[in-house]
Amino acid sequence: MRKAQEIIDWCIERGLNVFERIWPLIKGAPHNRLAWIVTLTGLTILSGPLWETIVRSALEKFVGIKLDQPPGPIWGFALVVVALIYHFFAYRADKLRLEIKSNRIREHDGRILRDFESKYQHSNFHFILNFIDTDHSVTSDREKYLTLMTEYLLSPSNYLLDDALRTKAATLAKNVEAMQNFIGKNFFVPRAATNADRCCLRPDWNCDRCATNLPTPDEESQYDQLANKLSELVRDVLTSYDELLVAAHYRAW
Repeated sequence: MRKAQEIIDWCIERGLNVFERIWPLIKGAPHNRLAWIVTLTGLTILSGPLWETIVRSALEKFVGIKLDQPPGPIWGFALVVVALIYHFFAYRADKLRLEIKSNRIREHDGRILRDFESKYQHSNFHFILNFIDTDHSVTSDREKYLTLMTEYLLSPSNYLLDDALRTKAATLAKNVEAMQNFIGKNFFVPRAATNADRCCLRPDWNCDRCATNLPTPDEESQYDQLANKLSELVRDVLTSYDELLVAAHYRAW
């Protein structure tokens, strides 16, 4: 009796091990589970000669149940073939569906990003940002240029379907907004300016733009700190801009 119990425990343990290996394969799409069930049924019928005699004899002897003759191996083979054919066509249908979806996303996002690049060309964008970084000044038309670019990226009509591209576009918009907030708080029209079209980084702390009121050493030190912060913000904007265009070439063009 103990030996029989050990055999039963071993069979259960082996069955669980097999199930743990098979379950990750069949737990996905419904057609995967259906194909696996039909395949296992066919394999069970095919392996009938190995277990059918033992099971029938045991049931008849200990339980008193007499089973009818199970289907022949040919039926098991047919089930396996049908399951494999079904799985193949279902797999191909899923793949084609994903390809169609991917092509639609690429077409949609590619149109938006090509339009974005034509409006905000790489050379022009880098020139404007590098000028802000080196000259510590910005004109009203360039501020408007950056504002319009941010609005373009955040507009619902330009919503990107690809998750990675949408994240990079949002990062670029966020970095531009951070730089513009810095400019809004720390850029002013110099006192000696003839018009208000150009703002500069704390001109009262810059000895070249402060007119007759020279800055103190402490103010010059603070100016340098602001200039370093501006360079950091500009670098973040340029990096996120380049990363968006690179990702667009991979995922949308």
